[in-house]
Amino acid sequence: MSDNQKVEFLPKFLSGKALEVIERVLGCNYSVIIKTLEDRYGQPATVAAACIENLTQGPRLGNNDYKGLRNFEEQLESASKKLVGKYELEASTTSSLKQIIRRLPGYLVNKWGAFPYKIGENGGDTKLCDLAPFVKRQAAIKNDSGFVKLNLNEQKGRNEIRPEQPGKGRYQSGKQTSSFKTDISPTPPRKPQGIENSCPCCLGSHRLSEC
Repeated sequence: MSDNQKVEFLPKFLSGKALEVIERVLGCNYSVIIKTLEDRYGQPATVAAACIENLTQGPRLGNNDYKGLRNFEEQLESASKKLVGKYELEASTTSSLKQIIRRLPGYLVNKWGAFPYKIGENGGDTKLCDLAPFVKRQAAIKNDSGFVKLNLNEQKGRNEIRPEQPGKGRYQSGKQTSSFKTDISPTPPRKPQGIENSCPCCLGSHRLSEC
C-alpha cells in the first residue's frame, strides 16, 4: 500500500481529538502525519497513566457476567504487555492492584487470595503480570461452551417446580385422603338424660330386671 493510500485510509480508523489532528495535517505526507500523532499521543507516561486508569476505574463485575470478564481479561492482558519497566511497577503497587482486584467478581477475589501468598513464599512480589494470566484462565473457563451449557442446565433445574414426594403433601401414595369423612360409623342413640341404669336391651327407661 502506498503512502497516499495510507493517508486516505487513516482517518477512517480514528475519532475524536486524534481525528481532528489528522484533519489539520492532511496536506502532509504519511510520515509527517504519523510523527505528529506520536508526538501528541505517543508519550509513554501518558499511555501508562491511561492504561492504569482504565484498569482501576469501573464497576465490579457480576458473578454471572462472563462476557464482561472476558473483556476485562483482554484489557488486563494488553496492559501487562504495554506496561514495562517503571510503568509496570506503578501498575503493580499495592494500591493499584487492590483497585484492580476489587473489580473482579466476588468468587474470583476469594480464589486469587492464595496466589500472592505463594508468590511471597518464593521471595517475589505480586505484579500485574501475575494477575493477568490468572484472570485469563478463569475467563476462558467461564466462557467455555461446556461450562456455559452446564450452568444453564443448573439454572433451569432450579427454576423447575419439583413434584411432591410420595407420602408427603396433599397427595399420598395409596389411598387418597379427603378432608371430608365419608366412612363415619353411625353414632349410637344417646341414653335419655336424667335416667340412670336404663335397659341395655331396649334402651327403655327402666332397669334390665324390669324388661
